[in-house]
Amino acid sequence: MRKIYSVLAAFLLAACGNAPAACGNAPAGAPASSAEAGAARRADSAYAQYETMIRDFLVGKRVASLAALIAPDTLPHGPSVLLIYHGMDCGSCLDAGFASLLRLRGAGMPCTVAAVDANPSVAQERYRYRDYIHTDRNDLLRRELRYVSTPILLLLDDSLRIVDLYKPASGTEAAAGRFEKASSSLR
Repeated sequence: MRKIYSVLAAFLLAACGNAPAACGNAPAGAPASSAEAGAARRADSAYAQYETMIRDFLVGKRVASLAALIAPDTLPHGPSVLLIYHGMDCGSCLDAGFASLLRLRGAGMPCTVAAVDANPSVAQERYRYRDYIHTDRNDLLRRELRYVSTPILLLLDDSLRIVDLYKPASGTEAAAGRFEKASSSLR
């Protein structure tokens, strides 16, 4: 567990402390200096290590508490994507997560959204997400997943086992593309 926290801390420091372009502080199209390019490579490397560690921990686990949150007749049958977020998650991370979710929905992938301690109507308005957002008032999903940081998109198979995941963060477009490609291959 300490390893998760240390890698998360390293990722956050690398992503937001050393890479202004990754956090939106550099103008778009501005040439990156060699120091900025090196910091961006370190941030990408830290993110990849962090995502790999979380993937090793979660892939193969069954999300059984989803059945307690969603009515049995609306549980996904077949591959689907589950977005879990908290009302206090970073805005740009939620932007990336909902953008990926909307692209997957547009491609025909069944998607479910569960929010912890959030006002779903605000998210529906901000992200133009018109479907139901399930409120996880007792934090069942995150508790079952050992309080993995959110937002997180989980690719589930027909038995609600995690096949793949995507941790949206600023500058993770390549990871989003990989996740979306993996999702489309399951359909």
